[in-house]
Amino acid sequence: PSGDYFLMEDNRGAANDSRFWGPLPGAWIIGTVKR
Repeated sequence: PSGDYFLMEDNRGAANDSRFWGPLPGAWIIGTVKR
């Protein structure tokens, strides 16, 4: 859905990410990834 994000961890064997929970609302994201 619009405004939702699909998040994935880098440790796929032990991940607890959007593949388990589904897309997350953007309002729940409290951080920013910087390179």
